[in-house]
Amino acid sequence: MTSWVHWFNPVVYIQIRELDCMQEIVCDLNIALDNRHYTKKEYIAFLVIP
Repeated sequence: MTSWVHWFNPVVYIQIRELDCMQEIVCDLNIALDNRHYTKKEYIAFLVIP
């Protein structure tokens, strides 16, 4: 919604991009830290190797 109202402001696009990156990092950390079925190394290997 904010990007619709401030479509002319380039700072909004930078903030949206940073927010997307932070959401990905938080999601990855939550999965890696709370999952007992595999280790952190296995999860990183899953992310790095397609």
